[in-house]
Amino acid sequence: MFQMIKGLIERGHQVSLLSLITEDEAGHLAAMEAICSRVITIPTDPHWRHAVQYLPRHLVAPATFPGWHPKLATILRNLVAQETFDVVQLNWSELGQYVGLLKQKSATVLCAIDVLSTTLERDCVNEKDFVRKLWLSWYAKDAKRYEKKIYPQIDHIITLSQKDHDYLMSHMRHVQASVLLPGVDEILLQLPLQLHQSKDIVFVGHMQRPFNVSAVLWFYHQVFPYVRQQVPEARLMVVGADPPHTITSLANDPGVVVTGAVERIENFYASSRLAIVPLFVGGGIIKKAIDALAAGCPIVTTRIGVEGIAVRDEQEVLVADDASTFGRAVVRLLQDDTLWLQLARAGRERVLRNHAWPSTIATLESIYQKVCQRA
Repeated sequence: MFQMIKGLIERGHQVSLLSLITEDEAGHLAAMEAICSRVITIPTDPHWRHAVQYLPRHLVAPATFPGWHPKLATILRNLVAQETFDVVQLNWSELGQYVGLLKQKSATVLCAIDVLSTTLERDCVNEKDFVRKLWLSWYAKDAKRYEKKIYPQIDHIITLSQKDHDYLMSHMRHVQASVLLPGVDEILLQLPLQLHQSKDIVFVGHMQRPFNVSAVLWFYHQVFPYVRQQVPEARLMVVGADPPHTITSLANDPGVVVTGAVERIENFYASSRLAIVPLFVGGGIIKKAIDALAAGCPIVTTRIGVEGIAVRDEQEVLVADDASTFGRAVVRLLQDDTLWLQLARAGRERVLRNHAWPSTIATLESIYQKVCQRA
């Protein structure tokens, strides 16, 4: 979002930011205030307090619960009453619920990040715990009802993958949508493509997200033993904020490093032999895969890990959906210098073609122009 806002401002637009904010995120406010016309933030309650306060909404309408905050609604209503905005962009599917405050006030765009219902349905299929499976089934059905009600009220939906776009076009009437391929940080593209002999395997992701935790645990228990049998010096680096105990406890193994939150990720990509994206649940586009490719760090991934990214198995990435194939692919990249160089170069070239920020911002600007003409 910072890169998106920065790119719009560099093209002459004025941007106001209204956001819920955690205590940790408050440390980045100065960077936003330096470029935005106005920044308004609302501190979020701890998750447990929010859950208790709005428990009925969580049970009856779980799809709206994560984005529901009465103070956000009040401030947004006052903002659009006091000032005319050409476009109001809502980021995250769950924030679409505020569109009723904006009709006849401004053109509206929703960046869906992913189509919530399809992600939840996939999560439900993969869930083994019976109680959680029932909850996910209800959540997915509510999300589908929510999307069918809210999405047609929004002037334009942005998806981050062609798959999500195609789903909307085939399942929802009266919805206007476009694909916006996210750009990558220029710092990642500037890292040298230099072969080194590190045997580090890096996973990057916010560890509050259950699918990231599951991915790391699956790799550690199902794949890593084979990898270390073949390459004893292999080391797993788990990089990401808020790791739960199930992840931090892995650091008792001398072959595993768990960093917690880090300021920048490029040094980890630059010092690792490869990145892994062993996801079995997900939607939209997986940013960690694009970032690794941009950094010239080859990846081994499941098919879900590179959905929405125009890459090919054995050409820009190695794809494997079971533990034995995944392990063999990791070992190949740890041992084969020629393969490493081929994938590092081809992966970065693919990102340069499809995920440069100037192209992303130009596409976003054209979407704004269309919705303003219709409004």
